[in-house]
Amino acid sequence: EFEREIRTRQLRGVLADRLSAVVAEYPGDFLSGHYDDWIEPERARISDRYHGALGHLINLHKSRSQYDVALRFAATLVQQEPDREDLHREVMRLHALLGQASAAQRQFDVCRRVLKSEVGVEPSAETVELMERIKTDAPPPAPKELRADPSSSALIGRSGELALLRGRVDELVNGAGGVVLV
Repeated sequence: EFEREIRTRQLRGVLADRLSAVVAEYPGDFLSGHYDDWIEPERARISDRYHGALGHLINLHKSRSQYDVALRFAATLVQQEPDREDLHREVMRLHALLGQASAAQRQFDVCRRVLKSEVGVEPSAETVELMERIKTDAPPPAPKELRADPSSSALIGRSGELALLRGRVDELVNGAGGVVLV
């Protein structure tokens, strides 16, 4: 019933909270350490559902400009499937949206190591290009004495406007352009 709700309705509110709770309770691979002909298909089915739920939660939180929450789910997913380059790119994008270019670079380095050791290839041109865009677009770090207290940078009473701006930044990182007048 729960899966049908996810497929037929847009994921939000209580449904998103329920999905987050299900993901949090995931115990790992079904009957880990055991093998039988009937176990493998069931293990794959459960794992696919778990990964799908993580993907739904990533997209939901990105659409809400809750990039830090989306990043936690994306990092979990990339740990589960470390040889999927698209997942590494998602983590890199989310770090960029959070202004964490150095963390995006670390994720790129992890991606490169995993792909080289597991598959014997370098990251794709798409991944290299994304990392170059992130490095180019990242502002230089402010001197330590000039860095603002993060708690003082909130736009009080302007959460809708802040969400709109973050959404435009997300579009920019994904290759779309646009203009925002402030």
